[in-house]
Amino acid sequence: MIKIVDSIALLESQAEDFENKAKVEKRKKNYAEAILFFEEAIDIYLKLNWDGKIKMLEKTIER
Repeated sequence: MIKIVDSIALLESQAEDFENKAKVEKRKKNYAEAILFFEEAIDIYLKLNWDGKIKMLEKTIER
């Protein structure tokens, strides 16, 4: 059980890192890179089955 929790925490941390990188690239107006990072985060959230977070990031990409 601990390994599962650790794996979930690691995936969540990776997704948050991708989100932060995307936000930095977005501020730099490097939108192509930002989208790639947001998509990586979405892929991880899909693994975690976090629909709410996925929808939020998809709306961010659309903007």
